[in-house]
Amino acid sequence: FEDIVTHELLSAGKEEREYAISNNTFFEDVPACTVVVDGGWSKRSHKHSYNANSGVGVIFGAHSKKLLYIGIRNKYCSTCSIAHRSSDTTPPHHCYKNWAQSSCAMESSIIVEAFKCSERMHGLRYMWMIGDGDSSVYSSVCIGVPYGRFVQKVECSNHAIKCYRGALEKLAKEHSK
Repeated sequence: FEDIVTHELLSAGKEEREYAISNNTFFEDVPACTVVVDGGWSKRSHKHSYNANSGVGVIFGAHSKKLLYIGIRNKYCSTCSIAHRSSDTTPPHHCYKNWAQSSCAMESSIIVEAFKCSERMHGLRYMWMIGDGDSSVYSSVCIGVPYGRFVQKVECSNHAIKCYRGALEKLAKEHSK
């Protein structure tokens, strides 16, 4: 399974890279592309209760609309948890727990990781980032990626409209008579 996913990711990266080259889109002599980024948690938490045990972050090429990167963070392993509760020694197993920080930091961590390996993995720099209104992800990219200060954020129109509608609903509720 992992081999198939890796093959598909690399194939998508090659397509994005070829498109960037054919359109003469470079940043510091490295082919550059636009990506769509997003993340999600194992537990729905819109504006409250940010304590999910697992999170995922993905990056898609805007041209190919294909997956370029997927990362997963887990704060929990059932095998470790069962052994801990019963005071037993944890048996040898493939432990998926790879995160000990806050759930809120999962998405940013994954997206920064993806940007950092974009050149090695795909021969690309992700210079335009389409995403939701989560400014912490963009800020993390700007700070944590060597070329991050040059990355431009493009607001996802669906998320922008959702935020706009939410602000209007809040105003209407606050000023209703």
